[in-house]
Amino acid sequence: MNYMRKVIYLKKWENKILISGQGFARLEKKKGYFILHVSLQNVVLPGENPIYIVYEKEGSFYASLIGTTGLADQWDYRCLSGELPEGLQAEQICGILIGEEKHYLSGLCQEHTGDLLYENVTFVQREETDSEPQIPPEPEMKSEQGTPSEQEVPTEPEVAEEKDPVHAGEDDTMHAEAAVERQPGHDSFLEGLTEMYPFEDDEIEWCYQIRPEDFNQFPMEYWHYAKNSFLLQGFYNYRHLVYAHTKGKNYIGVPGQFIRKEQYLAVRFGFQKFKQVRKKSLSMGDYGYWMREL
Repeated sequence: MNYMRKVIYLKKWENKILISGQGFARLEKKKGYFILHVSLQNVVLPGENPIYIVYEKEGSFYASLIGTTGLADQWDYRCLSGELPEGLQAEQICGILIGEEKHYLSGLCQEHTGDLLYENVTFVQREETDSEPQIPPEPEMKSEQGTPSEQEVPTEPEVAEEKDPVHAGEDDTMHAEAAVERQPGHDSFLEGLTEMYPFEDDEIEWCYQIRPEDFNQFPMEYWHYAKNSFLLQGFYNYRHLVYAHTKGKNYIGVPGQFIRKEQYLAVRFGFQKFKQVRKKSLSMGDYGYWMREL
């Protein structure tokens, strides 16, 4: 099957008590990729929450970890169909489970009756691979006229005059891409990260979740990012950052919302571009990532 699409409606459980329906997960298989999109509605789950894909084998449910999510209401995961954990085929996935035993969201595909309960699932330890999967490059995304997929954020006059002492050496980023490519062990560093793809378009060639402590794997000139106030605030709000690559350039992305207050702070701390998650014209209130080229 070259194309597959399933929708799973999620229910929230607290201390084994059903609360209500709280969103949905959309599973797709197309163009050789498996894509999972999770949309949550007014959900508060404490801390950083694991996300599992669930499959059935010999009448029992098994769950395999594919990532984590914080308080964001949208979450996306994408990989090659042949790179799913446990050697699964996309068609074998029948459910989604998010969270820990006391507080979680879960749901099954429509062909399954009943509820997906935490205590009825066996959690599978994901095996480490010896080599990084080879992901072929995707065709470059061409934005429609008037609907750019990445918007350059104008700098307000009062912001332009301010200098963040941490980023005063802006010229140092001119050769960032080459420095990252030359860094010893960079490929093994990527192998240890969780791949994700939060954007609806195909402009980004690869994208990984990172944390502030991961900057110690970058060249020394980028270690100061681990103390960037704007970056840390975004991480504490959404529990992840992104490290992405497109058109020969590497970027750090801080999750956030396109509103004037965040725009002011983002520009002040060097994150002058905003890439929204949805494939549409940028407008106030959109969710996405404040991007800074390395």
